[in-house]
Amino acid sequence: MENNAVDRNLLDEVKKLGAKDMELCMQCGNCAAACPLSSGTNTFPRRIYRYLQLGLKDKLLESPEPWLCYYCGDCNTDCPRGGTGGNHDGHPALADHPV
Repeated sequence: MENNAVDRNLLDEVKKLGAKDMELCMQCGNCAAACPLSSGTNTFPRRIYRYLQLGLKDKLLESPEPWLCYYCGDCNTDCPRGGTGGNHDGHPALADHPV
């Protein structure tokens, strides 16, 4: 059985670690289209943003994606809302300090 418990403080916790603009994400997919790590069902980094927005901490911690980012910044280039993530996209904030 999947754990879909909602952690209402998750987004705030990650913001303290350096991630920002996560609430701006409207799931348009531009970041996933730009990211060289995104392919097929791996909608990197889009899935991670959604987990953060929904407070799905367990799903986030079970996912390998936050630790795969190599800081290229391509995901931020085409964001229609001007999102910058933080440390290029928010993932390094998670990788350096798992919540």
